[in-house]
Amino acid sequence: FVAAGFTTFDLISRMSIDDIRRIGVILIGHQRRIVSSIQTLRLHMMHIQEKGFHV
Repeated sequence: FVAAGFTTFDLISRMSIDDIRRIGVILIGHQRRIVSSIQTLRLHMMHIQEKGFHV
């Protein structure tokens, strides 16, 4: 991911199936697993934004 320029969770959360193919993931099962994980990441990020993240 990093070698392809996806260096933050925000960038990864916006990856498309074309991006996944472009970084060399050719097996459909692997693509689906990555897409599923990206969708989960998006949900977690939205949840954090809704709650407000306090440091």
